[in-house]
Amino acid sequence: MNDSSSGYDSTDIDVSDVDSDKSMMSQNASCPSKQRPTYQNDEQQVQAHVSSTKSLCESLKLIRDMPEMCDVTFLVGSDKTPIQGVRSILATRSKVMYQLIYNNIKKLEGRPSFGLRLTIPIHKYDAEVFRMLIQFIHCGTATINDQTVTGLLCGACQFELWDLEVAFWRYLRVRLISGHEETIIDGSRKYKQHRKYAFIMEQIYKYLDERYNDRKSSLVVKIHETEV
Repeated sequence: MNDSSSGYDSTDIDVSDVDSDKSMMSQNASCPSKQRPTYQNDEQQVQAHVSSTKSLCESLKLIRDMPEMCDVTFLVGSDKTPIQGVRSILATRSKVMYQLIYNNIKKLEGRPSFGLRLTIPIHKYDAEVFRMLIQFIHCGTATINDQTVTGLLCGACQFELWDLEVAFWRYLRVRLISGHEETIIDGSRKYKQHRKYAFIMEQIYKYLDERYNDRKSSLVVKIHETEV
């Protein structure tokens, strides 16, 4: 994934709280003050606070590619594509995900769950969309595109990922108003079974109406100026 973005007019948008692509090791005395350790000094002690969210996010992404470190496998879609995760991270980041994992632990019927890998079927998503949802829950980054935005928005609503949902609505509005509705609507059809689908489509057509009315008003103004 590209960790930078030119803005919401891009086909792919990275949602991330990363401030810099430079690692802490490469910083020098000329780096911005927000990237340097901050010091707290009083008569008793000196403390330093260091933050490196970039390296943390990258490390959490790697966990999903290390099956021996994961303890839950989601079998996604009709072809049961396996997607790995760490249930302690997933459960603490989303209360809906916590409930899903907890309900599957209860099915173990008294067997100890510690160290046991859970397998959870997921039927309502395709693999690409669900993999991106799991990535966001793990490390706070996600890539949006026109084909997957509706599925990701359904997932953000279902798993109560409110910051991700806000980013998707912003993306949808800008892309639709700028004339990219064809691929968005095409990618939306596979999510008709989701309870949020009707509301999402209502908003999509609302944005398209706004675009039509804005262009109509602009055309009327141009005709009036020509006549004058």
